[in-house]
Amino acid sequence: MLEKLREKQKQEEEMLQELDGLKKSLKADKQSLAEVTGDRDKLRSLCYEKDKELQVKVLNFHGGSLILTIHY
Repeated sequence: MLEKLREKQKQEEEMLQELDGLKKSLKADKQSLAEVTGDRDKLRSLCYEKDKELQVKVLNFHGGSLILTIHY
């Protein structure tokens, strides 16, 4: 009976160690996800700004063409 108790305690200790390892792994994964999400948001913002700049340049280009056409 004492041997069964020791075996169960050993199994419980192993399970707790495994659980602790899983918690650490989950924490690292959450940190990585937060970093990737931050990078994605920065890139999304940069793309949005570049797209706005491009749209303004395209409109200015088309507007300049129209003005040149009118002058000729």
